[in-house]
Amino acid sequence: MTATTVAALQIGASPEGKDATLERILAFEAEISASGAALVVMPEALLGGYPKGEIFGTRLGYRLPEGREAYARYYQNAIDVPGPETDALAALSQRTGASLVIGVIERAGSTLYCTALYFDPAAGLAARHRKLMPTGTERLIWGPDAGSTRPEPPTAARPAGVPRYQSKPMRLLPTAPTP
Repeated sequence: MTATTVAALQIGASPEGKDATLERILAFEAEISASGAALVVMPEALLGGYPKGEIFGTRLGYRLPEGREAYARYYQNAIDVPGPETDALAALSQRTGASLVIGVIERAGSTLYCTALYFDPAAGLAARHRKLMPTGTERLIWGPDAGSTRPEPPTAARPAGVPRYQSKPMRLLPTAPTP
């Protein structure tokens, strides 16, 4: 049996936004290369940020103007897929020879998705997996996916799927076939 090195890059999103977070990720290039990792995984919502504690001015039945402004800032901090951030991550994967899995906040039209992106050293951006059903109040800010993005792309480590926490109504999801 051949040993495969899998690494976790456990960093948080920068309060300065997605550009600063991307710089932090790219700063680990030498360490990723030296580790010989075949696969590097990163946290949920790393690019774009997890808005822990943010209420975006919402209460049942209304929204405050300052909440709209906070949401507009959050929306602007999300990334387009593909886009300049995915290009930079694909290049990092190629330079290090490691497959990458990273959590991002994806902007698609007027909807934000909590998405895991897969990068392959040879193929670049290989796949994406949007959270099927955001949990609890995450539903106020992230859209659900209809199941169209449940890949298990091959990586240097082996096929990789991202287990995502889902609420009880989604408990049968693991039994569903991958499209």
